[in-house]
Amino acid sequence: MILSKQKMLIAGIGLLGLVLVIAVIALFGSGTPGNTPPPQPAAKIEVWGVFDGTDIIGPIARSFHERYPHLEVTYKKLTIEAYENELIDALAAGKGPDAYMINNTWVPRYLERIRTAPAYTFDAKSFRDAFVDIAFEDLVVNGSIVGVPLYMDTLALYYNKDYLASAGIALPPKTWDEFLDATKKLTRYDERGNITRAGAALGTAVNVNRAFDVVSLLMMQQGAEMIARDGSRAVFDGPLSVGSESFYPGERALTFYTDFANPRKQVYTWNALQHFSVDAFIEGNVAMMVNYARAIPTIESRAPYLKWDIAPMPQIATRDIDVNLGNYWALVVSNTTKSGDQAWQFLRYATERDQAAQYANAAGRPVARRDLIDAQRNDDKIGIFAVQGLSAKSWWQVDNRAIEEIFTEMIESVVKGADSARDAVAKASKQVSVLMRK
Repeated sequence: MILSKQKMLIAGIGLLGLVLVIAVIALFGSGTPGNTPPPQPAAKIEVWGVFDGTDIIGPIARSFHERYPHLEVTYKKLTIEAYENELIDALAAGKGPDAYMINNTWVPRYLERIRTAPAYTFDAKSFRDAFVDIAFEDLVVNGSIVGVPLYMDTLALYYNKDYLASAGIALPPKTWDEFLDATKKLTRYDERGNITRAGAALGTAVNVNRAFDVVSLLMMQQGAEMIARDGSRAVFDGPLSVGSESFYPGERALTFYTDFANPRKQVYTWNALQHFSVDAFIEGNVAMMVNYARAIPTIESRAPYLKWDIAPMPQIATRDIDVNLGNYWALVVSNTTKSGDQAWQFLRYATERDQAAQYANAAGRPVARRDLIDAQRNDDKIGIFAVQGLSAKSWWQVDNRAIEEIFTEMIESVVKGADSARDAVAKASKQVSVLMRK
């Protein structure tokens, strides 16, 4: 059928309009996460971090530059001891990096220094779908995305295989009841009652690596709410009712933990005279310890002949849902940078599936992306941590440094007999609440 000139003109205009729409979408993206971002002016993006060297971040930065030749990323690694002071000073002077790494517990302290994500990088749903739940809970604040996780570490159980075998323990403990039984079997004393080999490195704060984290986890496993839902105060000293039972989960957790350092208890296995927990494990003076995946390289380098392994974090036998504690570093963008959109473009790129897998393999860390967990699941060392990321939790710490000091004092006051567990928890809760009201 032959079209009239008028119809042909209308069809031509419609076709031209469709071509223009396609061109606009190709150039600017549809505005949904994962599409091509709007064109950005050329920029040099400076990123600061700790632990990771240029051998890990460099390849990702170079591939980003290859995809976006007008955007160049430089990376600066600082020591953990100097990092925060240098970072805060640089940001205050307006000379700080465009993007930088922070620990997930630092988020409340850095909120005012962070530029939130533009809509084309992530929205809340795409973020939740991409990463494990704890990342959403930590890094999505009032509906805005403040950072992206590089990996996801959790606490797990390290154990000496020879000691467990000698004690007739076929499998590492899965529950805390089994852990208590194993600790009694593994601890050794001399004729004076001094500990010659600890069953577990738990009980004190001064010589147990991340004791604060362990006690926080025990409280959450017991069912404690750490802070009020409105964020106004700490409530980990409050009661909990389960069926006909009412108890204080914070007190119960602290008692459980400090009993390991109480000579009057059957599970006594640790005291302030022991070496630092990681050192004691490497030296063969403790059978079990709790730690993050980041302890693996230290043990491998310092104790190449030690027979050890890792098991999932013990859980409460009567609870159906696992609770683990997550700790990780995230990338955020400075709110003073003039290249904020370009920096966020790099953050999105760096945490996409392929680059996230590249980072995890190079750094030897458990992944934070859901679609990469199965790839790590069967890894001899990292697999346990990757899977535990699915059940990892944390809690909003308005000042993580001050709160850690409060928990240290709480633990030590019970160990030294200065306070009962209930009084120590109540005192700590009040002190944290004061911080939250400042």
